[in-house]
Amino acid sequence: MRIELWSVGKVKNQESIRWMQTYQKRTRNFHPIHLEEIHIRERSTDPVYLKKIEGKRVLERLGSDDLLILWDEAGVVMSSPELAQFLEGQMLSRLRRMIFLIGGAFGFDPAVYDRALHQISLSRMTFPHDMARLMAMEQLYRAFSILHHSPYHH
Repeated sequence: MRIELWSVGKVKNQESIRWMQTYQKRTRNFHPIHLEEIHIRERSTDPVYLKKIEGKRVLERLGSDDLLILWDEAGVVMSSPELAQFLEGQMLSRLRRMIFLIGGAFGFDPAVYDRALHQISLSRMTFPHDMARLMAMEQLYRAFSILHHSPYHH
């Protein structure tokens, strides 16, 4: 199964990019995670409009057999070991791709919520977008390290 971490918008902080690449490289020892940015050219201050445009871009990139998992502040709160168990369970399915998605500044369009099978919370707190991406990548790396009994988690 191919695992991808998608995020709406562009990473701006160079230090975040370096850390993302570090975790991506480390994760290759267990299972590669492919990073994708979904760029939105439209500019607006209307959250409903932006969520609709972002949602359309996400949905048109998904295949019918893709598993979409949202990183969402209202999602299920999991410990790192629980995320590892969740990840392991999903990897046993016969789906082609597992896609973890970080939305834009205003969250997700209702159509994206309808398409997603799972929602996971990084935290109930709000973080800068670049930091949320980095935290999601680190948690995926940590989950794999737990599954492979790597000392990283301790």
